[in-house]
Amino acid sequence: NGLSGVRINSAHADFSYIPKVRELVDYVNSNLKTFLSIQVDLKGPELRVGDLDQPITVKEGSVYALSERGIPVNRTSFFASLKKGDSLVIQDGKYQFTVVDASPGSAKVKAINSGQIKSRARINVPGVRIESGDAYRTRHEIHRLRDQKR
Repeated sequence: NGLSGVRINSAHADFSYIPKVRELVDYVNSNLKTFLSIQVDLKGPELRVGDLDQPITVKEGSVYALSERGIPVNRTSFFASLKKGDSLVIQDGKYQFTVVDASPGSAKVKAINSGQIKSRARINVPGVRIESGDAYRTRHEIHRLRDQKR
């Protein structure tokens, strides 16, 4: 009474965990004559600042390259989705930037505010659809889930 399904967030669980959850749900369904469903949320691509030895200090008005020598990023494929004037935020919106130059191989951004960017901070580009090239990975995960034996 009250529970209609179980949600698994694949950002926090690996695929070896799913059969264990399925086993428990099957047990509950069998013994309580219920039908609990299982929903798996597939993790989408994450844009992040790369690994840093120390935080990067950014100053309002300064221009930075998104690169190994500037602000390193974990995926350069998203540069192709950027255009001049786009907003880019780092560290859950704490630091704002404007894209001043972008091409498929590089991007430069201008800092709107100052601060210190931490290692592995999230990067978001509000309102821009980021083409990630992860469609294959997502299809592969769906097939793995579908093909798991009960």
